[in-house]
Amino acid sequence: MRRVRASERDRALPIVLISAAPLERPADLPDAVAFDEVALKPLSATALTDILQRHLDLVWEYAEADPESVDAACADQVGPAFLSLPPAGCCDLKLAQFNEMLSLGAVVAIDRWAAEMAETYREYSSLWNEIRRRATGVDLEGLRDLAARLQMQESRTASP
Repeated sequence: MRRVRASERDRALPIVLISAAPLERPADLPDAVAFDEVALKPLSATALTDILQRHLDLVWEYAEADPESVDAACADQVGPAFLSLPPAGCCDLKLAQFNEMLSLGAVVAIDRWAAEMAETYREYSSLWNEIRRRATGVDLEGLRDLAARLQMQESRTASP
């Protein structure tokens, strides 16, 4: 990595570390030497695609989908139980923890957190199970989507 960063020709190449171990920056690694991104194994196709898109400035082209089949697929993924989100104030501190872990890509910690939340807030078990499923699949984009939905719910319910 030091050679790539020192090379005039290769310095702009993105360097992505994919590891199964939680990451700690080595104390002797100079600040100027850094990975462009870090991802934890197992890495889902969605997460890898997201990384490639960000670092290679890719633009994806999608085929037109039949609206009825898209609606049916969405209904399968986001069943009515999923829409049962905790009310505002229920999990403020825990939601902050979730967002912090998500910003670090700490999917193992997110999985443990969701398991704890399922024990504490059993009435929202389908939500916690969905978070665990996405964490286990290293679906960071899906986790970000869930975090955004939870944040929106929190904002909507907290607004006068």
